[in-house]
Amino acid sequence: MRAIPIPAPGYPLSLKLAEHKFTIAQIWKTGLTADLVEGVKTPDGTKTSQIRGEEHLAPPHKVAQYKTDMMNGDVFAPIIITRDGYVVDGNTRLQAYLKLDTKTVTVFRLHVDYATATPAQLRKLEKLGAGMNGMNGAGMPKKRIEELIMRWYSPGDTPRKVAEELHFPEQAVRRVFKVQEGRKWLTRIGITDEDQQLKAGHYELFAGWKEKMTDLILASTVTLARDARFTIGETANLGQKVIELGSEVAKLDLIESETRANEERIAGVSRKVSAQGQFRQALGTILAFADNPVLGVETGDPEDRKRTEEMLQQALRVIEPALKEQLAVNNPAYVPFKWGGK
Repeated sequence: MRAIPIPAPGYPLSLKLAEHKFTIAQIWKTGLTADLVEGVKTPDGTKTSQIRGEEHLAPPHKVAQYKTDMMNGDVFAPIIITRDGYVVDGNTRLQAYLKLDTKTVTVFRLHVDYATATPAQLRKLEKLGAGMNGMNGAGMPKKRIEELIMRWYSPGDTPRKVAEELHFPEQAVRRVFKVQEGRKWLTRIGITDEDQQLKAGHYELFAGWKEKMTDLILASTVTLARDARFTIGETANLGQKVIELGSEVAKLDLIESETRANEERIAGVSRKVSAQGQFRQALGTILAFADNPVLGVETGDPEDRKRTEEMLQQALRVIEPALKEQLAVNNPAYVPFKWGGK
């Protein structure tokens, strides 16, 4: 078994280490140290940091593909493990090696034990695993990456820094930061959401209102949105109305009026949204996109694009018939043309 120490950042790499300069650069970024070790007994796969989540740990179709590629002579990047044998990156490769009954492998062995790692060390291990997955692996579900960003977030971090570490779009990281800012602000002013009526998009809105609302107005607005189970579009519409009013008294009067109008929803008497409520939701959705017609599309995420399209289509299904009815009310003499003369 041969171990080659990785030098400190800034020092030249040997030819052997230079073959793995990307992985070494990622290790340097986290501040961890390691050795490149050849001839290590293949781990049994029972110890893993599970950075991608257990359900996405080693997709069977990817394992089968890697196994075939290995049989054809393809060379894969070394697995990254901790000193006590926990896999930080390379679970799919490891499962392929196990299916081939490979006895020994080359690894990067980090100078840290997973079982006794400090919270700061665990954070470094997670960032290293996430960054490597973002480049070399099958990647991670968007939700999982957002969970990690939320857990790692601290006031001194920047979206660009985190995006670079995870190889994740900076715009998406900025959104997660705003969601976290919204959550922290509400916690500071004593607003809770035990029933989880508020979604990430709600918190993103609240973060954008920090400079536009006092704590009292924000607390009142959020409480109404939460208790009345407002959609993100409805909440955006309500917030815009509140922000546009001049005085605190006018703002509170509006919130009180909206609260009375939504008494049934707040009381939970009727889970079914009324026709008027459906129109308000649809209008809120459309208005949320008025200033940014490509909201939810810039990330290029297929799920985001699909969700955005469905939301707008649903809003149109409500607004179009409402517009036709309103035209009929405003213009009684107007008779829409129908094909077939009927």
